[in-house]
This record gives sequence, C-alpha cells and structure tokens, in this order.
Amino acid sequence: MSRRLGSWTLGFAVLVLGTGATGCATAAPRRNDGAVRGDAAVRGDAAARSDGATDDCGARTSCGGRCVDLATSVEDCGGCDRTCVVPGASPACVAGRCAVGSCVAGRADGNGEASDGCELAVDCTSEAPCTTTCGTTGSRTCDDAGAPTCVAPPETCNAIDDDCDGVCETALPGCRRGVHRSSGNGQHFYTTSRPEAECCGFRVEAENFFWVHAEAADGLQPFFRCIASGGFHFYTTDTACDSAGGMESTLGFVARDARCGAVPLFHLRNAAGDHFYTHSAPERDYATSIGYESLGIAAHVWRAP
Repeated sequence: MSRRLGSWTLGFAVLVLGTGATGCATAAPRRNDGAVRGDAAVRGDAAARSDGATDDCGARTSCGGRCVDLATSVEDCGGCDRTCVVPGASPACVAGRCAVGSCVAGRADGNGEASDGCELAVDCTSEAPCTTTCGTTGSRTCDDAGAPTCVAPPETCNAIDDDCDGVCETALPGCRRGVHRSSGNGQHFYTTSRPEAECCGFRVEAENFFWVHAEAADGLQPFFRCIASGGFHFYTTDTACDSAGGMESTLGFVARDARCGAVPLFHLRNAAGDHFYTHSAPERDYATSIGYESLGIAAHVWRAP
C-alpha cells in the first residue's frame, strides 16, 4: 500500500529475519536479565552478549562463541579471526602479535621479523658429521639453523681430546694401566703386574711409575718387553727388539709424540747391561753422571691414569 505526500512516495515492506515452519520470524532467546543471547548460548558455548562481552570466558575473549586468549591464539592473535601466517615457519602469537614459532627445515630467521618469516635459506642437516674446534668428529645441531654448531663427542680412550675440554681421558676407567719400577738382580725391571714387580729377587722402587694405554688406538704403538743375554730386560717399540734380544710380552701401548699429555720416557744403559727408564729429566741427568749412557727417548708415556 502506498500514498503520495507532495512529490514523495512512501513504501512499506516486511523484512523476514528468519522463519520457522509457520513462516514467523524467530526471536533471539533472552536471559532473565534482559540481555540478548546469540546462538552460542543455545549451543552451550560462551554466553555472548550483544555488547561483545561474555559471561563465562573469564579473562579470555569470546570469538564467535569460542573463548580465546588474544595474546597467544594463533587463530585469533590480537583480535578475533586474525590468523597468523608466517612464511617458512610454524607461526606463533606472542603478546597479541604474530611471531616466528619455529623455522621449517632449510630456512632460518635472520631478522626476527614475522612479516618475512624465516627469510634465510640455510644448509644444515641435523646430526650430520662435522669437525669440532679441536679437530675431532662431532655431530651437527641445527637448533639455530642460521648458526649451526658442532657438538663434540664424549671422551673415549684413544689418546685424543675428543670432547675439546683440554683434557684427554683422565681417569677414564680401564683406559690406562700403571707400570711399576723394580730393581734387583743387577738390573731395573718394569711390569704392569704388582706380584711380578716384587718377585724373584726384585723390590718395588715406584708403584705406577708411569702409565700406558691398555688397548691399541690410532696414534699409539705397542711397547714390548724384551730380554737380552744375561737376563737383562729392556723395552722398545721395535717388533724385532732392536735385534738385541727376544720378545717376552707387550707392556702396553704408548704414544709416538707428546699427545694428550704424554711425556718422554728416557732410555739409558750402563756398561753392565742394565737398562734404565725414567720420565724425570733430573733423574736422567743423575744417571748419566754415574756412568749410564743416554740412548734417547724410548716412547711417550703418561704420569697419570
């Protein structure tokens, strides 16, 4: 129906918000306090009021009937339905702002900006072999893909500072064994067996006088106990016993140089045929002053286990 008023025509129409089976508009349910509830309340979610507040979200915010923390929600970061998308990364929401959560493999975040995400391409394979600062073989870690690190391996009994702490296998159980120094029967005698060191006319001068490795390893060589005519014992790294006697046993394994804290073991011999070994330079010099001839360095050994 319409009527003319001056030059204007007024029209009336009916806007149907929603109809049921009868075609009647469906009114939003009301609470006892008169506030209008939306569908969220009908579904049993947060009771959303017309002013956007909620009745049971507490410190959180209602977003479409969902109670969310706008400070941490990736889907509602700083506001409802503000979803964080960060290039090359898993996104995060920090204090209501989108941020880089973690970079995907092969990418790194160099500037800390979420807008370009993990903008750096890197070549870092986690747990790949790498060379440590002390030259050992370690394992690559990509926790910071932009600056990967090489994690040193644990210490092993190999006369190498594996873990780069400046100390080689000190007191590593079973790594080294002590060599006792005895004297008697007109000679000096060296053995890893304490009973043997005080047997058969010998008496112990120094228990665990020096230490040798119990097992072979790269950079080490066997140290043989040999016996010459007259029953004099001597020690050498030569498998032929310096063509001066026969081999009795392997005392242990020694270093070829001053690696891993090894010290020189000086070799001396007197005219009677006694072979004398010491890692003390003053003792070596005293021995030469009483008639022993210096034969150089027999091996490199350790003063501690």
